[in-house]
Amino acid sequence: MTGTVLSAEDGLALPAVRVLLVGTKTETYTDADGKFRFPEELEDKDELSFMFIGLKSQTLRVSGADEMIVRMEAELMPLGGIVVGGARATKRISFRRWWWNLKNLF
Repeated sequence: MTGTVLSAEDGLALPAVRVLLVGTKTETYTDADGKFRFPEELEDKDELSFMFIGLKSQTLRVSGADEMIVRMEAELMPLGGIVVGGARATKRISFRRWWWNLKNLF
């Protein structure tokens, strides 16, 4: 089985996409031109999972064709929050002072 992985936005080839046979540890990666060749003979019931950071993962069933063309879309993830200033002062606490404060409580 061979194939090509492309970007859905601009149609450019995607290198280093992980191609995994679902249910096994057998995998391969796309080359600089977005092409891959799977190391095992695949059957029609097999499924391939395509993964790349920042793109939506896809799982596709292998059909009778020898060549697959996969288009991957960007996965937009909201950021956790806004940082204002970006720095803060931290007060260094010595172990000795912490111990005496704790000891004085009792």
